[in-house]
Amino acid sequence: MRHPRYSPQFHYVLLAALFFEFVELELFNLGPLHHIVDAILILVFAFSGAILSESRKHGAAILILGAVPWMIDAAGFTPSFFDLESAFWMVLHIYLARVILGSLGDIGSISHTEIIDAVSLYVVIGLTFANLYGVLLFLDPGAIAADGGTVAMTYDLILYYSFITQATVGYGDVTPASPVIRVVSVIQAVFGVMYVAVLIARFVAIYAANEVHSSRADDESGP
Repeated sequence: MRHPRYSPQFHYVLLAALFFEFVELELFNLGPLHHIVDAILILVFAFSGAILSESRKHGAAILILGAVPWMIDAAGFTPSFFDLESAFWMVLHIYLARVILGSLGDIGSISHTEIIDAVSLYVVIGLTFANLYGVLLFLDPGAIAADGGTVAMTYDLILYYSFITQATVGYGDVTPASPVIRVVSVIQAVFGVMYVAVLIARFVAIYAANEVHSSRADDESGP
């Protein structure tokens, strides 16, 4: 049950923030504005998590998880043994996905807000896998090859690889080059197919159940 005060406007805000995170990460060079934009995105995610779950604790948890990578990036702290920033962003996205999934699991009817939440969850999962690829590439820089290894991997290419894998497109210009990345890519591809199939089946089932309930109510009310 969502708070009526914030429905449906904040659903659009959440989806817009996720898409903006996608393009802001590497596609646009925001320079000094980068940290400000990240802070705004984290606040939007925390607000959305609190409203979707109707719990301030979830919003606070998202805020804390988002503050850690923001501070790591702002401080310029980059350990040589692990990509902490990508790891914390991955945990943040997983937590946000859990909150959105919880809201979708308790729906009784289908409207545009549920569809927006479903799209948001799909984008969050794609970003989560991109963060995971970032961590794995930090440990093994040659784990993903672009154009046969002739192009250096950047985060925009990682995002691109994540979403074409999740959509099971597979153009072949960016390919896995290590067993670990291959396994993760297969998991993501299977998830991408199953997510769409299960989502459509669930939405159709809910719509059909509501139609049956509505027809029975009309029959009982009589002429």
